[in-house]
Amino acid sequence: MIKSSTESEGRYRVLLINIGNNTEEEKDLFCHNVSKNYNIPFQLLKKIVDRSPVVLKKNLTFKKAEILSKTLKSFGATVFVEEKSDSPPIYLEFQELVPHHLELESSSLRRVHRGRWDVLGRVKNISDGILCDVWGILQLFDSQGDFINFEEAPLPINPIPSGEASPFKIMVEENSSIHKITIGFRTASGQPIAALDKRKKRGWVKVEIEEEEAIEDASPIDLKEHSDQSELRGVKETPENSSTIKDEDPLQLELKKDEREEKETVIEILEERITFNTEEGVSERTLEPTEKETPLNQIESPSTTNPLSFPWVEDFKKAVDLYYQNQQDIFSIWFGECRREGNFKDSLHSLLTILVHARFDQAEQPIHALENTQRVFRLITFDALPLEEIPSLEGTSFISGEGWKELFYRAIPRIHEIGKEVLERGKWEAPDLERLIQVIPHMGLSNSRKAILWINKLIPEVVEIDFTGTTLSVNESIYRVASRLGIVDPLFDPYQGSNSIGDQKIQSFAKLVFPHNPMRVEEPLEGMGKEKGKGGHCFPKQPQCDGCLFETFCPRLYFHFNPSDKGMKVSH
Repeated sequence: MIKSSTESEGRYRVLLINIGNNTEEEKDLFCHNVSKNYNIPFQLLKKIVDRSPVVLKKNLTFKKAEILSKTLKSFGATVFVEEKSDSPPIYLEFQELVPHHLELESSSLRRVHRGRWDVLGRVKNISDGILCDVWGILQLFDSQGDFINFEEAPLPINPIPSGEASPFKIMVEENSSIHKITIGFRTASGQPIAALDKRKKRGWVKVEIEEEEAIEDASPIDLKEHSDQSELRGVKETPENSSTIKDEDPLQLELKKDEREEKETVIEILEERITFNTEEGVSERTLEPTEKETPLNQIESPSTTNPLSFPWVEDFKKAVDLYYQNQQDIFSIWFGECRREGNFKDSLHSLLTILVHARFDQAEQPIHALENTQRVFRLITFDALPLEEIPSLEGTSFISGEGWKELFYRAIPRIHEIGKEVLERGKWEAPDLERLIQVIPHMGLSNSRKAILWINKLIPEVVEIDFTGTTLSVNESIYRVASRLGIVDPLFDPYQGSNSIGDQKIQSFAKLVFPHNPMRVEEPLEGMGKEKGKGGHCFPKQPQCDGCLFETFCPRLYFHFNPSDKGMKVSH
C-alpha cells in the first residue's frame, strides 16, 4: 500500500492484539526479544502485552505505523493498523427543538459506486407515544457550505412504538465532491421532529499492511534464533564499523539508515506510553515500570481467544445447554400441538404464524401475544383479509386493542411479502434474515431475534439459518454477568458500542464457546443479569448466587460494586 505524504500525516493508530496464542511462554519470549533488541525494560513490555488488546499509539504517520506494525509482527505479535476515516461528517438537525422525540443511535456513509451514496443508521422513539409516518431527510453540502442536493425516505418501521427503534437507509445520487452531510427527521406532512444525537463517533478503518514473505512465515521460536544472530536489529555503532561506511555502496547506506529509523521509531513509541482503546474523550494513562500491577484481562484478543483462560468453559457450555433444555415457552408448545393436529396448510402458513407471533410479542405478557396469534393464525393465509373479519385483539401498554388490530391489518401485506421472500431463498445468514424481518412494521431488534430463533427451532427443515456470523446485542445485564465471570474487566475493557474493547471480548468469548451459533450465549447471560423480581440472580448490587445458572464455577469478580457502572460507556 502506497500512501502520499498528505495521506499519511497523523492519521493512523497501531493496536497490539495478541502474541501468538497468548501463552505465557510466547509472551515472555516476545518481551525478551524486543527488550534485548531495543533496550526497553522487560517489565514495561510485559505490562503492555498482558493488557492487550490495546492501542499502542494514535496520530502516527503511515510510515511510522507501518514500521511499528512490521517490527512487532516479526517478533510474533498480531497487530492492526487503522486509519482515521476521511468520510464527510454526518450532522444531526433539529437538536435544538424540544421536547426530543427521537434518538439517533448510529449512522454511517457508504459509497456504493461512483455517484451513488447510501446513509444507513438506526433511530429510536424516546417519546411517550407512538410516532407515525416518520421520514428521514438527507442534505449534501460542498466545501464552501453551499447546498448541493437532498434526498428523503420513509422509515421502514411505521409507526414506531415508544421505546422501539427503526433502521433507515437513504440513497442519493451525487457526483460532486461532498464535504458535509446533514440528516434530520420529519413527519409526512413536513413537520420537523426533535432528535438527540446518541451516536458513538469512531471513524477508524483497518489498513492492510503489505508484508514481506519472510515476515509472514516467521514464528516466535524462529525469530528468537534469528534475533540471536541478527546483524540488523540492535546494532551498536562502533568506531570500527562506522569507519567502514564510506566504503559501502549507496544501497547498503540506505539500508542502514532505514534500520536506524526503524529502531528509533519502535523505541520512541514503546517507551512513550500506551493508550487504552477507549476512543475519543476517555482517559489515557502512562505506564511506568514501577506501577502497581493490575488484574490481567481474561481474554487476550478480540479475534483469538485462549480456552485456557477459562478453565470453566466446558461447565459454561453445559450450563447454557441446560438453560435451553428447561426453556419451554408457551408459543413453542402451542405451535408443536398445531403441527401434530395438521392446523397449518403448508410451510408458508407455519412461517407466517411465527412472524405474526414474533410481532405480537412486545416484551409484555406472553400469554396476550399467544392469544392474539391464536385468534388470527387461521386467517393470515389470505392476502386480502378484510379488516372486519379480524377478531378483537389484546392491546399493549402503548396502544389499545382496536389500535393494535388496525396496525396488524396494515402490516399483513408486508408480512406476506417477507414470508414469501424468506421461503423463496430458503438458506439464510442469520444477520441478513434478521435485517429483512425488521422491515415488517413493529418488528424491532428483539422481535426479529425471537423470530429467527423460533424459525430455527420450530421449522428448521423449511428455512435453513446459518448463525455463524451472529453477534450478541450487549446490554448492561450481559456486561455485568460477563464482568463477574471474568470475560471482561470493567476497569480496562470499556463497552462503547460495537467493536469497542468490551464488545470485542464478549463477542470473542461467545464465538469460542459456540462457534456455530455465538448468539446462543446471549439469552442465558441476560437472563442471569435481570433485575430483582424478573428471575435474575446477578443483580447490580447484592447479587444472589444461590440458584444462578453459573453458581458452581463463577469466580464472582467485582462482587461489591456494579461493573456496568464502571465499564459501560454508552446508555441503553
